[in-house]
Formats: sequence, C-alpha cells, structure tokens
Amino acid sequence: MNPELAPVVDVDDSSTWPDQLAHRVHELAEQRQGLIDDPAEFGCSDLDLWERDAEVRQLLDGYLLRGYHATRLLAHETDNIRAHGLRLFDAKLGTARLDTAVEHGYLTTDEHATLIQGMALTSNRVGQICLFLSKTTLTEDAEGLNLLLAAWGGEAIYMPHVHTDNPINTKLRSIGIPSIVVALLDLRASPTTTAFPGVANVFIGASLGLSSLTVDVFYRAPIAPAHIERIIHPGDVEYPQHQGLPQT
Repeated sequence: MNPELAPVVDVDDSSTWPDQLAHRVHELAEQRQGLIDDPAEFGCSDLDLWERDAEVRQLLDGYLLRGYHATRLLAHETDNIRAHGLRLFDAKLGTARLDTAVEHGYLTTDEHATLIQGMALTSNRVGQICLFLSKTTLTEDAEGLNLLLAAWGGEAIYMPHVHTDNPINTKLRSIGIPSIVVALLDLRASPTTTAFPGVANVFIGASLGLSSLTVDVFYRAPIAPAHIERIIHPGDVEYPQHQGLPQT
C-alpha cells in the first residue's frame, strides 16, 4: 500500500482506531451495554444511534476507513479496477461494461442489446458505490451478498433478468468470478455518503462484541487506484468457505 496514504481505520481491528474515536466509542458502548442480553442475537442495526453518526464520522476525519465492495468481475475488469479504481455507476459505465464484455467474447451482440435495453438506471443505483464495513458481513449476511457475487453486471444490469428462467440469467451466472474489492474510503471526499444503519452503529456494535456488524455504505465519490488495497476471490484465504457465498 502507498506509504503516503492517511492512516487506515478498520472496524474489525480496534487497535487501528484513533484514540479519540476509541474513547468515545467505548463510552457510548458502555451506555448501551445494559440493553443487550446476548451479543450473538443483537445486531448493530438494533442500536438506536442516528444522533451519534455525525460525531463518529467527525472523529474519522483525516483517516481512511476500510470497506468492502461485493461484485462479480470478468478478468479484464479486475485488472481495470487495480489500474483505475472504482467508478460511480451510471449509464456510461454500465454501457462500457457491456461493450467490453462483447469485445472479450463473454456476451453476444444479441445479449448485449437485451441487457442495454433492460438496464435499470434507478436513483438508488446511479451515482454511488455500495460497500460494507465489516468482514463479519461475509458470513453473518452471506445470503444478502449471494446474488451480488453470483450474477455478473451489478444490480442495474442483472436485476431485470436473474429471477426468471431464461438464457440471459444463465449467462450472467456463468461468466466472471465472485470478487470482494477491499477499498479505503475518505469520508471527507464524499460528504453526501450515507450509511445504513450508520457508521456509529458499526463501531459501537464492534465495541460491544456484536456478531452482526452489517452496515451498508453508499459512497458517492470515485475510489482511486491508490485506495484499492486488494481484490479477493474464492480460493484466497480471506474469502470464506461459507455455504451462503458462491465459490465459483
């Protein structure tokens, strides 16, 4: 990793938390300790911490926050992300992915036409990159990640087709490889980024030892190649052998 980058904060590793953040998170966690009978049955989404989110995000100012983007990639797309980073999704990017898939022989021109016509450019998909902040999501919410990893193209491309029994569905599930892109997020570069149920929830949940730390981040800035740490595929040590995750 580039040694000139800001320090990296990892939700799953409290030793990386800045002192001020760690102190405040542990303080807030103590206030909620009595509400939790069993950490294994209590998720960070159950913590009512919206009013603390801005405070916790401010304590991350000057740091990079490690996140994970789940998708399915063709070989040339993996190389492209390493070289150029992650772009915000829009019609141009969706079309470019389909065009290059044809150029590399993954799609026919007829399949390309069908996918272009059906591309779902809805407001909840355009202009953002979707990530999660804790590796616990890979096992605790594997079902929620399954389709992202099992079908190529991203939701805007595959969603109109994957719940039907047709050749396009079969094709999208047969090309590419499940991929977890590990990226470093600068929340200052994307002040309109949102997180559900909140950045505060995931840190305080981690401090409380909750087993489920699933928080979805909708990041609204491109991620530069210097902020791409690695890309994990099945067979790598970090990719779980979990029955809910596709292995091919």
